Amino acid sequence: MFQIKLSIGGMRCGQCEAPVKRQLETIDGALSIKASHVKNEVTILSPRSMNREEFEQALASSGYRIEGYQVEEKISRGFFYKKKEAKYLASKNKSVY
Repeated sequence: MFQIKLSIGGMRCGQCEAPVKRQLETIDGALSIKASHVKNEVTILSPRSMNREEFEQALASSGYRIEGYQVEEKISRGFFYKKKEAKYLASKNKSVY
């Protein structure tokens, strides 16, 4: 499982979080997305590594911009994420292990 953190420019209030999240949910493999206007940050969990261009393309028409990008591989996975990952991989006809 990969954790991707994006620093987002332009998120000023709680209402800004929803459109950013909605735009990023269109990316294949984005299993969990948490947006925070307070931190100007979005955290995404995915079974695959994603590149910055995928996020920039998803946000292109929204008016928000990516100011920072960080990917970290997470070894520990909780039950909830294992279940979401298994469902995602099954849709791609792949095995979890």
